[in-house]
Amino acid sequence: MIVDPSSPAIWVSLGEIALVNILLSGDNAVMIALAARSLPPHQQKKAIIGGSIAAIILLVVLTTVVANLIMSMDNVLGVAAVARRRVALLIAGLGISIPVIVFGSTLVLGLMTRFPVIIKLGAALLGWVAGDMLVSDPVIASYVESNLFWTRVHLPLDADFNLVQVLGAVLVIAVGRVLASRSTRTAL
Repeated sequence: MIVDPSSPAIWVSLGEIALVNILLSGDNAVMIALAARSLPPHQQKKAIIGGSIAAIILLVVLTTVVANLIMSMDNVLGVAAVARRRVALLIAGLGISIPVIVFGSTLVLGLMTRFPVIIKLGAALLGWVAGDMLVSDPVIASYVESNLFWTRVHLPLDADFNLVQVLGAVLVIAVGRVLASRSTRTAL
């Protein structure tokens, strides 16, 4: 598939790929930050960089075996859904996200602690992408196009979306709230 760098949709997709990979790699960032927080301040930066490099090396090494495919299926499905077979776009989006993962572990943890809304926005983005994956799946895409055409919202600059994407985002936030309230009640 040819990638036209002048298309605004390409830049939106590129941003989505980077964000999805950053969000789905957040568990790595949190684990690295948690491991580094008990160290003296002068060792924290070294631990974050070393842990991030180790995580990337493991990701690359495990990518050549089935284990990473199974363990990182969420990453694979998420970025593949956004890239839509545009390999150059996929590589560029992942390339953009690597520095954030490598150098942003402490920053991500601090931001999530200080601004919990980031967690909700990230969850909404994942729900949005899941909704997109659902309506664009080749098995049902033609059904959606012919029977659920009314769910398609046309915007200028080739930035169309489907109401199912909105439903996915809202559903993830709603389920998260229900689970959080149950967890709070159980803790009491």
